[in-house]
Amino acid sequence: MPRNGSGTYQLPAGNPVVTGTPISSSTQNTTMVDVANALTTSVATDGQTPMTANLTMGNNKLTGLSAGTAAGDSVRYEDLATANQTQSFTFYTTAGTAPAFTLTPVPAIQAYAAGQRFNVTFNALGTVGTNTLAVSSLAAKSLKQYDELGIKQPAFIPSGLNTDVEYDGTDFILVSPLPPSRRLAPSFVNSGAMVAQRTTAGTLATSRVIGQCDNIGVWASGGAVSGGNIQQTTTGPGTSGYSCLASSVILTGSGQISHSIRMEARDAVKYKNKTVSFSVRVMHNVGSAINYTLVAKKPTVADTFTSTTIIATSGATSVLSATDTLLTFNNVAIGDVSNGLELEVQAVCGAVTTKAFNATEFYVAIEAAAGTYDAPDYERELAHCQRYLPVFNASTALDIVGNGSIGASSTGQITYFFKVPTRVIPTGAVVSAPSSFSLYSYGTITSLATSIVFSSAGLGSALLIVTGTATTYTIGYGCDLRSVSASGQIILTGCEL
Repeated sequence: MPRNGSGTYQLPAGNPVVTGTPISSSTQNTTMVDVANALTTSVATDGQTPMTANLTMGNNKLTGLSAGTAAGDSVRYEDLATANQTQSFTFYTTAGTAPAFTLTPVPAIQAYAAGQRFNVTFNALGTVGTNTLAVSSLAAKSLKQYDELGIKQPAFIPSGLNTDVEYDGTDFILVSPLPPSRRLAPSFVNSGAMVAQRTTAGTLATSRVIGQCDNIGVWASGGAVSGGNIQQTTTGPGTSGYSCLASSVILTGSGQISHSIRMEARDAVKYKNKTVSFSVRVMHNVGSAINYTLVAKKPTVADTFTSTTIIATSGATSVLSATDTLLTFNNVAIGDVSNGLELEVQAVCGAVTTKAFNATEFYVAIEAAAGTYDAPDYERELAHCQRYLPVFNASTALDIVGNGSIGASSTGQITYFFKVPTRVIPTGAVVSAPSSFSLYSYGTITSLATSIVFSSAGLGSALLIVTGTATTYTIGYGCDLRSVSASGQIILTGCEL
């Protein structure tokens, strides 16, 4: 046995020899063989001897090493420190053609494992929602990012993006999160269809009609229209609790139902030359799947949507019947929208009889992919809507519309002050029924109104001429206009987009 298991060499039996005694050939030969074996199992300094077992350093260092150059070479302290600082073993640039990116690290990985991490520079602009990464010719995995809510989303990849990418066992995660969505307020007014100042439904036509839901227009095309109502409903898609519903729709031919929402120039300019994403919640009850398309448009003249230019059109999305569906249109370069912005959702339904189409939660934000819709407060949304549609809705009898004076024996001049300054000066008024109101002259008489006529207006108020019954009023006396039931409504027109 050349060594004792702890590295100490021990001479074989018969050693050491005694002076003056005859030499034994067997002892001598055994000793020389044992010495030869011990030398053979020792490490030659010229590198001839390979190790046959693990080498225990006894808490000492290997010093004077040359730099490793290939797999299996030793690693020096300074090489490890430099590799860590420069990320030379993890820093790579992708290859491939977007959205199918590839990575070829050295050495190659043999299989994916959670926690694998690379510092990656992407060689090209990705495609929204479909980017993948294949490492060392293994199967491609989806590239994802977390948004500000901690929800994993498809990754947004600009050309030249440098970021750490870590495999989580399912996807490759870009460690840099998606930037917070820039939800500019106000965005689309009444985006969740919460506000319905008109108390009666609109009638579907081939031109855009705003029914009950403020700022959301609906129309039909592609065939003859013989039925349809436009109203607000508390049933349907989304989380806002409301939607704009085209109900009892009857169309012929290649019928199509469109909902659209508009943004005035003062708000749209915030999105000028930005890249945005849109989304809308929809539902229908046609009975079979139909295709929906989103169309972004802009007016050629500020706030005048009678003439528009199409900015971009999404691909068609098949929507199943009676299914709450989120339509998205991502990463849209919308250019100069300083004249305004309109988002239209088209439902290609064909010929239908008494069918219904819902739309709500119209959304736009400066982001690569449409985020989560946040329903605004009703009170704030109502105030925004009143900028476009000043309305008096009686809540009960004796609600006062406004005050003024008697100008003739049977008429009074009433000033109605708006709750919110209007976008432009109103040009007319629509009254539910004059008999829902009475003209009261202070200290004298009260009679039901027989007519309420728009006279003039500014941004903050309108002058209404009210005619009472045949009873004679005293000219110059003060008067007011008040409701006699909760059904009374006066709508000032001419301010909507």
